[in-house]
Amino acid sequence: MSSGKDKPIFFKKKEPKAGYETIVSKNNTYLKDLEVGRLRLDKIGSSYKGRTSSSELLIEILIGKCDVKIKYDEGIKEFKELGDRKNVFEKEPTSLLIGPNSEYEITCTSTSVDILMPTVKLSDSKTYAPVLIKPENVEIYEIGEGNFKRKVRVILGGNGPSKRLRGGETINLPGQWSSWPRHSFDNQPELADQFEEFFIYFTQPKQGWGLQRCDGVFVDGEYREQSKLVRNGDYAILPLGDHPIVAAPDTTLLYTWFYVSPVPKIYPKWAEDHGEYA
Repeated sequence: MSSGKDKPIFFKKKEPKAGYETIVSKNNTYLKDLEVGRLRLDKIGSSYKGRTSSSELLIEILIGKCDVKIKYDEGIKEFKELGDRKNVFEKEPTSLLIGPNSEYEITCTSTSVDILMPTVKLSDSKTYAPVLIKPENVEIYEIGEGNFKRKVRVILGGNGPSKRLRGGETINLPGQWSSWPRHSFDNQPELADQFEEFFIYFTQPKQGWGLQRCDGVFVDGEYREQSKLVRNGDYAILPLGDHPIVAAPDTTLLYTWFYVSPVPKIYPKWAEDHGEYA
């Protein structure tokens, strides 16, 4: 029996504060290799430094602008004025993928900048050159039909350039479902203890809400079934199994998702027929 059985699945929004904060990791969830942090810099010129060690890291700029300087085996690369979204609904994000054993510095170049920073451990810690994913490089999918039609923005897909980390954004219009039809992984139950996923929710208007269902086996091998009303800024970890989500009738819901799995493309048969990121 898992010793972490009392750890939460759903988390309420944390009030913004300047600096870096780890929001999910193996210390407060069932996750093993996936960790997600959030960085907020609240004035021009403020900065944050870090190192990836044996992990790969994605910098997804939610809102605002920043410069990023990266030092890795082959030298130094600098990226200027990255990001220009005023809100996450406006357009596709700007992101930067950083390989293992790299040092980085992020400097705010706008009034403030808000960044998600998922990281995943790699067995091969050989460094690689940073990869800039511009808004025009984000893959756009229109998936589903009827009341489960939605838009998916894929930042890191099954064909790379990341080694293990996958990520993107999904947008549900009012009353619409996503992660539906059900994501059945009955034919791959052995992957449950290697699959880890994270969602963070954003709503328009900010007082809007959605309903998230979780039904499946988590990375600790335990089956759990829970449903939760989610609001702007809330976040959750998801199992290998079903996790459909619906936006309230007056709410546009966007959730940013990151996952790691032992295979590049883990989605079920329905998704293969209707688009990889169903």
